Formats: sequence, structure tokens, C-alpha cells
Amino acid sequence: MLPCCAALPQLRKAIHAVLLSLLLARHIYAQGASASITGTLKDSSGAVVPNSSVVANSVESGRQYPTQTNAAGIYTLAAIPPGHYTLTVEMTGFKRLLTAPVELEVNQIARIDLTLEVGAAAETIEVQSLAPVLQTETTQLGSVVTGNTTVNLPLNGRNFAQLTLLAPGVVTYAISDYTNGNGGRPLVNGNRAQANNFRLDGMDSNETQDNGIAYSPNVDAIQEFKLITTNPPAEYGNAMGAIVNTTLKSGTNQWHGSLFEFVRNDHMDSNTWFGNATSLRRPHFSQNVFGGTIGAPIRKNKLFFFADYQGYRRVKGLTGSVRTQIPAAWRANRLSSKTRSSKPTEKVLSRLPARRDA
Repeated sequence: MLPCCAALPQLRKAIHAVLLSLLLARHIYAQGASASITGTLKDSSGAVVPNSSVVANSVESGRQYPTQTNAAGIYTLAAIPPGHYTLTVEMTGFKRLLTAPVELEVNQIARIDLTLEVGAAAETIEVQSLAPVLQTETTQLGSVVTGNTTVNLPLNGRNFAQLTLLAPGVVTYAISDYTNGNGGRPLVNGNRAQANNFRLDGMDSNETQDNGIAYSPNVDAIQEFKLITTNPPAEYGNAMGAIVNTTLKSGTNQWHGSLFEFVRNDHMDSNTWFGNATSLRRPHFSQNVFGGTIGAPIRKNKLFFFADYQGYRRVKGLTGSVRTQIPAAWRANRLSSKTRSSKPTEKVLSRLPARRDA
């Protein structure tokens, strides 16, 4: 039944709302897939500067994230995407302050304290070098693996979970579990393999049957992932072992992408033991993993897109089994072929004198 004319405007608005939510879905970050910046703003005398404007500018996308300092001079920029940011601080009676780019990692709370100088707002102070960004806001311990590491290190099966074994306190009982697309279960700090929690862009990514990885994304599409091994935040839960928090790349103001293909075959393989024993040819094997990524702006500083694809083709032959029938003599109860002393050891023993008991 078609909707009446009076309902068409409401239907049109609902469709627009759904399309808008889909376009902005990548702009919404679930818990744990983002980063934060906090700090205290002071003047040259050490007094706090309240009600100052603080803006974080994304180097990659050009997005701006504004906030203000409170009465104690503290500012907080929460739930912003991981990446590189510059901070711009403005306050009446003080010179404008601009910092060098600071890298924010996934699940990081970076503390950056700044100092303003008295002067005209038209003047700008550029802070070229900041003090090392320390993790002073949380007690969690872990390791961050960047996208450059996941792409450049060799991975058998293109499974990023193999890189969790590089962190302290992480072992595995079966490295072969990591060679398939969704396998791999690290044992962290003595916990069982089922005690881990895998998350992708803040969403649950646990396989329901045995708590493994439900989805292993294209390695070229991973921006970074963090392996939290000690004192994970309460927002995660569901695990006594590690939290593997993975975030994917997104579009930026620059066109970027990659193409790849990994080929394996049997050209340098030897035959199997059973193949040699039965004079069968070497089994065929070929594997191709191919794909790519692409990201670009639709409207600079406003709207972006990012897409990736990975294909997997594998053909593996097996050595055929060879079955022989029981010889006709054996079926006639003539087993002389097996009772002859044909082995050198048996021939030597047959020449020895009979043993005499004392």
C-alpha cells in the first residue's frame, strides 16, 4: 500500500536521517577506539588560566575539536580519533599559542601542559618541541603496534594477531593457529587462550564458540592496534587476559591507498615422503592473497571515504593413497616369504652355536 501524500514529507525526512547516520557512522567512535588529550593551562607566573579556548586540529583530516579550560585551568578533549594533532590556544591578553603535531595512539590519554605568555592575541608563539607525552592518567600497561609495522613485518596468512606475540608476557602453544585468516589465540600473563577480548573500532569482535577472533581485517586497512596486558579499563570487561583493541584507517584530505599480492606455490617444494615411497608426483600447491585500499576526501575537512578489499585463493593437492592386495600365497596360508632368514642379522645368528645351559 503506498503512503498517502501527507505522509510523504515524514517518510522523506526519515530516509534523509538514515542516510545521514550512515555517512556519519565512521565519525562516531565507540568506547576504547578513540584517544584523549588533557592538561593544565598556566601563565608564565604559574597561575592557571581559566576559560581559555583550546582547539585540537587534525593533521590528516583537518577536523577541529574545540574545548575550554575550566576554573582550575584544566582542559580535556575526549573521544577523538587517533592520529596527529596540533593544539591552538587563545585567550584575551595572551599571545596565541600553536604546538607542533602530537601523535595520539588508540586508547591513549595524553597529558600536555601548556604555558601562555602575556601579549597581544595577534602574536603567535609556536612550540616546536613538546615534553614527552607520558601516560600518567591511567595505570594500564600494553603495547601499541602501528599500521606500518603490520604491513612491513612478514605475516604467514596475513593475520595481524601474530604480532601480539611480540609483547612481553605473551606466548602461544600452537603457532599454526595464526596461519589461517581468523585464527590465533595468545596466552597472556599465564591466562588461558579463551580469556582474551578482541575489539574492532570499539565493537565486540569475539568468536562465540571458543572466544577467538571473529574477524581478522585486511592488514593494509589497520591503522594500529593496542594490546592491553595489565589493568585494563572497566569499560571493556569480559576478559582476564589481554584486550586487543584494533582501529581501522579512515579517509583524509590526501588521496592514499595500496595494492598488494602475495604468491606462494610448489616450485621449490620437495615431494612428500609418501609420494617418494609410492613414486607419485609432487602434490600441487598455489596460494594468492591480493587486494588493496583507497581513501580520499569527498569534501575536504568535512567528508571522507575509505575502502579496502582482500581476496584469497588457494589450491592444494594431496598425495594419493596406494592400497595393495594380500598376495595369493598368503591367502593360501603359504607364508614362507615371511619366514625366510633374509636379513643379514638373522643369517649371522643362524651360524652361532647353540647355547648350552650351565
